[in-house]
Parts: sequence; structure tokens; C-alpha cells
Amino acid sequence: MIGMKQVFKSKLLYKKYLTDELVLVGFEINKEFYFKAGQFFHIILDKNNPDDEKNGFRPFSILNSPRDADSRGVIESFIKLIPGGLASEYIKGLNINNDVLLRGPFGRFQLDKQNTKHVFLCTGTGITPVHSIIEQNINSENELLLMHSVRNKEELLYYEKFIEWKKNHKNFHYFPTLTNEYQEWNGLKGRINNHLHLLNDISDKTVYMCGVKEFIIDMLELTKSKAKNIIIERYN
Repeated sequence: MIGMKQVFKSKLLYKKYLTDELVLVGFEINKEFYFKAGQFFHIILDKNNPDDEKNGFRPFSILNSPRDADSRGVIESFIKLIPGGLASEYIKGLNINNDVLLRGPFGRFQLDKQNTKHVFLCTGTGITPVHSIIEQNINSENELLLMHSVRNKEELLYYEKFIEWKKNHKNFHYFPTLTNEYQEWNGLKGRINNHLHLLNDISDKTVYMCGVKEFIIDMLELTKSKAKNIIIERYN
């Protein structure tokens, strides 16, 4: 097993632009790399100073489940491209089969094994670790409810996949909501705050929140006294 903080060599296996701002990347791993659904890894940007928090690395959540990663030998992540951003420019400059340095896994944003009822609240690319957890547990007896908020339908990552899971798995419930563009959209509209009533009683549920600081603060204010347990992953 690769150590928690050990840097290891990998390759960029694929890079797919989903929008102008969002790219799906896949990095090669071997059988020794073990992670739990919901964890993240580091992309090393400066091999000479890999622990430099400003310029040495950037953290990214793992998108696929451990089961999928093990079978295909790859870990995936969604990366939001920020103009001039250190990691963004690094990713844009990578070509297929280029060598990269990774480190990990890290993180405690994982399924609460003491409960079987789970609610996931996320915005934007906050869906990344949530997808990993749900994919790993979609065939289990866990009750999984996902509420995902984005600006427009183009940003509803894995929308068709989640719809298919909803049709085929009675334990999975999916509530996507759009905050901006509503054309040809008959689903929920507005922020997640407007739709928390759909969760009904959450006193026996573990609630997971993943997104930017402001979103986490809002969700905590609305759920902290109601949920059985709360697990947070905050994106800067």
C-alpha cells in the first residue's frame, strides 16, 4: 500500500473537456494504490517543493469509486479551470501519456458506516467525491439521496447516469436543481435551500455537504440541529 504522504509516479491517460471551464482527467494507478470512496489526492506541481502549500501541489477529489478504479487502473477527477490558475495551467499543458506526480489518498469525507440512511447536498464540482461514494454503494442496502445544484443543465455532471440509477435502484433518489438557465428544464429551480423540505425528516439520516465555504455555512445553519450526523468537505 502506498503511504499516506508518499509521492508516486503516474501518467495522464485521458483529458476530456466537458465545457470551456471543466475537464475530466484520468490518471494511471497500480494495484498498490488503495483509497476509500470520497477521498482526494494531490497533483504535485513542483517536484522540488511538493509540500509547499502555495505552489507545490493542489488537492482534487477522486471521482470514480474504488471498485471502478481497481478494475480499470485509473483514478478520475473533475477539474474546474481557472484562468491563470497554477493547477489549471498545468493541466492544460499536459498531453496524453505525460508523466505526473501524485500523492495520497487523503480525507475523511466517507460513508458513515454506522448509518444506512444518507443525504448528499452539493453544488458544482462538489459532486465529485459524492459520485464516488454513491457509485461504490449503489448496489447496497444503503438509502442514498442526492440533491445537486448547478447554474445550468450543461453543468449537471453525470445527469443521465444519475437518472438511470434512479430508474434502476430503489435505494437511490435524485433531485437536481438549476439556479440560472431554465430553458427546456421542467425540474427543480433555485438553490438547494429552497428544496430542503423534500428531505422530510432527517433526524435519522447522515447528511453530507460538499461545496464552497458559503454553501457549507448555509447548509449547516439549516440542518445542524435536525440531522443525526453531518459530514463536510469544503472546497476553497
